[in-house]
Amino acid sequence: MNTELIFKYLSDLQENNNREWYHQHKTEYKEANAQFEALVQELILALGQTDSSIIQNVPAGYDQEHPQAAYLKYKSWYLEYPVKDEELLDIETFLPKMVQIFEAMKPFNDYLNHALADFKMPTR
Repeated sequence: MNTELIFKYLSDLQENNNREWYHQHKTEYKEANAQFEALVQELILALGQTDSSIIQNVPAGYDQEHPQAAYLKYKSWYLEYPVKDEELLDIETFLPKMVQIFEAMKPFNDYLNHALADFKMPTR
């Protein structure tokens, strides 16, 4: 993944945030977006090595083949950790640091999951 490409696109967008520029640079957007998605995928896979619940699961008791199952994967509570642009440029340092941070956040997520373990959506 090329984080420099992501930052270049975002910097250019910040300087040229208008519809015409966006349409003229749609190819750059698509490539930057693909690089970002690759970064997120790598992070998910790295986190999945220590937390199997992080990898794309439909909650227990719900049909994984249901057409709306993908929506059940979303979470509504989250934690944030600010990351400086420079940190993201060194991917060899970035990924292990992010895994460490996400692992530190895991007890909070586990607490929320435990609190909602028996929760069932109301039926209509």
